[in-house]
Amino acid sequence: GILSQSPYSNFELRNTKTSRTFLTQEEIDKIATHSLGGNKSLIKVRDIYMFSVYTALRFGDAMALKVTDIIKKEDGYYIQKHQSKTEEPIY
Repeated sequence: GILSQSPYSNFELRNTKTSRTFLTQEEIDKIATHSLGGNKSLIKVRDIYMFSVYTALRFGDAMALKVTDIIKKEDGYYIQKHQSKTEEPIY
């Protein structure tokens, strides 16, 4: 049927302050060197996560990264693509 009123007219969004905590270098090193029981799937996820840590790419963007997104310049290699979440270009 047709609604006579929006069901969200009395819905109020709240902005809740959050505090972020960051991993220490020691914690990052522990993740990087953990054997993960030799589980190949966990090792792959860990490696992608570590790549994300050091490149500041979102995990999903790192998962979707293609060889064509990596470009070589005189001073090194760069990632050039659009973020999947925001469609913003990253370099």
